[in-house]
Parts: sequence; C-alpha cells; structure tokens
Amino acid sequence: MFRADWQPAALDIDALDHETWHRDVDSQLRSGARDASRHADLVTLYERTMKEVKDGWAKSLGSLQDAKAFFGDQPFREMIRFAVEQKGEIRPCDNGRSSLHNLATTLQERLMVDSADFPARAAALYVELLGKDREFAFKLGTEDIASAYRRMPCCEPWYTVFAQWNPHTGSVEYFRLQGFNFGLKSAPNAFNRLSVCIRELANRLLAVCCTSYVDDFCVPEPTFAAGGQQLLRDLASLVGVPFAGTRLGEHRKSVVPAFANPFLGVQHDFTPFERLRLSYAGVSESLVEKLGLSLGSIIEKRSFAGSAGPLKLAGQLQFSLSWCARRFGRAATQPIHRAGRAMGRHETLDKVTVEALRFLRDLLVDPVSKRPRLRPRTFEYGREKKLHAIVWSDACWEDKNDKPAGIGFVVFIPASPTDEAAAASLSPSDARSAATSHTPAWTGSIATPKGEWYVASYQPPREMLAAWRRRQQYVGQLELLAAIAVYYSLAVVLRGRQVVHYIDNSGAMAILVKDYSSDIDSAQLVNTFYALTSALEVDVWFDYVKSAANIADWPSRGQVEFAHEVNATRIEGERLKFPKLGEWGSVEFSARMGRHARDERPASWPAREEAALALSCRILRPDASFTRTNTCKGKRYSGEFRRILRIRKLAGQGRVWDYPTSRHRIGSSPPPFLFSKGRVSAGPILTLPIVLVTTGEAYSHTYRLGTVTKSELVEKALLFR
Repeated sequence: MFRADWQPAALDIDALDHETWHRDVDSQLRSGARDASRHADLVTLYERTMKEVKDGWAKSLGSLQDAKAFFGDQPFREMIRFAVEQKGEIRPCDNGRSSLHNLATTLQERLMVDSADFPARAAALYVELLGKDREFAFKLGTEDIASAYRRMPCCEPWYTVFAQWNPHTGSVEYFRLQGFNFGLKSAPNAFNRLSVCIRELANRLLAVCCTSYVDDFCVPEPTFAAGGQQLLRDLASLVGVPFAGTRLGEHRKSVVPAFANPFLGVQHDFTPFERLRLSYAGVSESLVEKLGLSLGSIIEKRSFAGSAGPLKLAGQLQFSLSWCARRFGRAATQPIHRAGRAMGRHETLDKVTVEALRFLRDLLVDPVSKRPRLRPRTFEYGREKKLHAIVWSDACWEDKNDKPAGIGFVVFIPASPTDEAAAASLSPSDARSAATSHTPAWTGSIATPKGEWYVASYQPPREMLAAWRRRQQYVGQLELLAAIAVYYSLAVVLRGRQVVHYIDNSGAMAILVKDYSSDIDSAQLVNTFYALTSALEVDVWFDYVKSAANIADWPSRGQVEFAHEVNATRIEGERLKFPKLGEWGSVEFSARMGRHARDERPASWPAREEAALALSCRILRPDASFTRTNTCKGKRYSGEFRRILRIRKLAGQGRVWDYPTSRHRIGSSPPPFLFSKGRVSAGPILTLPIVLVTTGEAYSHTYRLGTVTKSELVEKALLFR
C-alpha cells in the first residue's frame, strides 16, 4: 500500500537565516506588485485567500511584525503565495521550493496511487467473476474531497505561514494556514494516508468497488449494485472528511454515476458495455484541440513564452499520447524536456525542438481539417486472447566484407485451438503448418510446439546505410532496422498480438525499451518502430538473449539452411519490406500501416476476429483502418502486475537456460519454449517473485520441477501461471 523510500532532507530548516528570508519575501512581493499587468490576478488571488479565511482554513496575521508577535519566541518561515490557472479558475499555491521548505523535508515513503484505467480493470473483474454471458450494464461516478490538504493537521504551524500582496492596502500581508499548503512536498504523502484509509474501509468493510488518487475517488460498479457511491459519501462524512457538496451530485466535483464520466483526465464510456462488452477510454477532444493550438502558437513564436512551460507541456503530451498512440510520439517529447532543462521560456527554440513540436502538432490535429486525430482506445471484455508470438532478431557488421551489413529474424506464431480445429477438418495435404509440430536437429531432436515459422535474411546495401551519418560501426542501427523489418514485413501476421521479442544487443534493446536515443539516426529508427506497433496494435515485450542462444544469428549471416526443418516461410524479395526513408516515423506512415494490415487479412481470419476488428476504435479520424484495441481480463490486465521469472541451477542438475532472467507480465503467458543452438537443459527450481505495482506488496512462488526430460521442459517448464 505504501512503498518505503527514504528521502532525507538536504538541509535543516531550523538552521536557515529566517530574517534574511523575510526581507527577500517583502522585496519580491513589492517588485511583482509594480507590474501593472498583474494587478487583476493579484486582486483575484487575494479574494481567494479571503474566502479561505472566511471558511476557517486560514487566519490573517497582518504585517511581518504582527506575525512575529503572534509566534513569539518561535521562529517561522513563510512561503510566497502565487496564482495558478486551473480549468479557467485561479488556484492559490504556496511556493515551498523557493522558501526551501521542500529541500528541508524528509520523506520515508513514495506516493502510491491508482491509475486512470481503474474503471476498465474493475469492469473486467466483474466480467470474470460473473461470467461473460451474464448481462449487466456498467456505470462510474467520481467524488472529490473539498479543501483536502487543509483537513490534515500540522504539528508545526509556524512552517505553514504564507505571505502575499494585499492590493487594497498596498502592503505585504501574512497568513497562518490550517493543514498543509498546496505546494509542500510532504502534502500529497500526508493526505494520501487519509484517502487510502477511507478507500480500504470502503473496500474491506462495506464491499464498495472504489479507488482513490489522493483526494479524487472513483466508484465503478454494475447497475444492479447501484448505491456504492452514496455509501462511500456516508463513510467519508462519518470519518470526518466529507466529500464536496451536501448531497450526491449537488457539487460539480460530485459526479453522479453514468455510462460516460471522466476520471483523472480520462473520459471513460461504458455505453456499449452491456451489448458488446466494450468500453472506450481516452483524453477529451477539447484537451487535444487545446494542446494543438498551444503547439501551433509556440512554433509560430519559436519560444515557450506565454505557455505553461516546456516541462508541463511535455507531461501533457505524454499523457495524451499514451492513451491513444501507445508509445508512438514519445521520442519527440525528449527535445522539449531538454529545452525545459537548458533554456528559459523566452529563449529562441532550435531547429530540432521546432521540428519535434511540429511533428507532435500534426499527430494531435490534422493539419488540413484542424480536427483532432487521436481517438480513444477500446477495451474488450471476456474475449479470448491470441497466443504470444515469439521473435528473434539480429544484425551483424563486418566492414572488411563487400557486403558488410546483415540482418535477420525468426518468428514463431503458436497454433491456437481454433487453428488446430480448422487443420483437423482439412485433408492431410491441405492441413496448415500451424497444426504441425517439427523435430529439427538444431533443437537436439526435441519436438517444437505446433505453429508457423517465418525466417528472413537480408544484406542491406551501402546505399541504404548512406542515409545515416558516417560512422565506424553500424551494428546498433542495423539491430533497430532488423526489429522494424519484422513488423513491417509481417504486419498481417502480427497485427493485434502480444509479442516476446529477443535481442542480443543490449544497447539496441535499451533504445527500444526507453523509446529514445540521443543519436539522431537511432531516434528516427525507434520512432518508426513505435509508429508500426501503434498502427498494428502490437504489444511488444523485449528481453535479452545471449548471442550463442539467438537463433536469428544464423539468418543475419546468410545461413538459412535450418529453416526447411520447420517448414518455415521465407520472407524475401518483395515480401521483405522497409519503410521509405523519407516517411520513417511520420504520422501518415503510421496511418497507412493501419490500413495495410486491415486490407490484407488472410482469408482464414476467424469470424470472431473479424467482428473484433469491426468494433475496434480508430486512432486517426481520417483513416477508419487505424485502430488500437486493448483487452482486459480481470486482474490479469496487462500493466497491473509484473513478474520476473528466474530459473536457477542446483549443483549436479545440469546447465541453466542461456538467459538467466526473463521478464513477463502476469496474464501474458511466457514463451512456451526456448531454443538454444546447443544443448538445452535447466535447473529444477522455478522462482516467481510477484510485485503488485499498485501497492508495492511483494511475494513469491517457487515451483519444484523435479527431474524432467528435455522434451518435458521444453513443453511445460515455462507454462506456469
């Protein structure tokens, strides 16, 4: 529930020179008051403060001398109050950074809060518990604790003092605040303990399905269980921390249950849930339009002047993109982060930052119609997931050879029960390879699982490498190119799947995991990769494999003789595809890939998948084929849990797998087998440390495999749930 994280204070607040700070505060506030353009904001800010005084959350102390008289011998240190515009209103904030309050704060834990996809996870749990055939609708409502931070008592009130300019008297006025200031580093952690207490009481004692994010609460529940939100309100009032408004729905922050409501900035729509077992979630069009206009203004002025600043803008962009385009576009926010750390708001932007801003603007808003392009993601409930695809990719670089570059990949698509049933109904000569197992020599005569194999080998010409800057070693860029070739060439096969992708180059894997590189060529390549995976709805999990165990090492060096032993399909000639250099990572390229994958579906595509595609939600408005579908299955919803599989060796029990650690999500089946180009064996203990991300709780399961044969291990050892 709380993650221990010792964060010691950088300084002792009692040792600071408070008298010098008092003079600095007076000087800063008087200097700001001389700016005539800020007069209206100062008046509004003072009115908001006086409202807090009227409501009993603050007390006016008067001048500096009055404040000293109030505290007597106890030294105090004030914060400067300033205004922040939030949803069209002025919100008072106290600057705990400039006053050094935050540097003098010690924290013993890290803030642990739920995420905005909680309503979808809750709906998936209900479907799992009640069964997919049980008909029911789903609604969600939200609540907010009014003046949340003010309700947490503080044992050192001389450090919650704030000062601001009084525009009516033309002087600096001091106030004592009840509770915590909005701007203190300790405020979220302190209040989160109270909100978590209310949430856990509602969950465990009253069986109310709800969650909290500091002072925001969400109650998603089936229509037959209506009443949980009112029960939560009654509980909060009993605890002494009432929600906004005296009755449900009376205050704008008390949102009555409905099929469509926002939570933490994400609009959830459960309107089609009862009939289709679908829901939609995404940022509002108004926010996308606002971001597009802000980006256009910054590009035109070539400066962040007049905006919220580069760091806040980057945060808004990452949040908006993650709900619609997965990780595509995140690499373009890195120059904005760099600009925020290296320059002020009024400095002229460089060419790289302007190009990044222009790319993000075109991704958010169509440059011709000016309409928002991003559409919400779709969650499906109670539907069977496709089995994982497994990918190995590799590249080599030998500068002394006539053709120094080489890339290759091997892909395995496991047969699903539907595929096997279809193959059983055909004649032996027409049976698909998906229902066939193979026993190649390179696996030590171990039978492979049933499924389809694809192999590609390619030697990029020097003309292709000329598009990158000159360097002595190209293997890093070639590794990224090999990964791109997999999903561009097999777009139809991999569309909508979860993929476990093995790479033996740790540098290239790190770039793909963090989706950015300071090298411009690598950054362009990784952005292209995520343009592909976003358009194709592919969820990729990367893992490291040693070169000696990477089967793609053979085709990267032109060795493909092994492929016929598993009846692999060769991807060569026109079937081996790469994006055009001028389109790498572009919005239009991503949209076209979505159309390409849909238009070229194989004739054997199951009717259930056809229906799922028809119901999937679009990302880009102009292109009805650009889709993003996500599937929930209760607590196994990807992202809620994480597990690390470790296979350990005991003395005398043989060798371990060539890779010692492999990371997979719970609910995402680990690869059903692993192949080494040599002997395959493993130790008899499989330890699964489980980390509950939402609370930080950790526990582990250990499976004793006993003495197993190689074939049993290949078929069963990594199928534990």
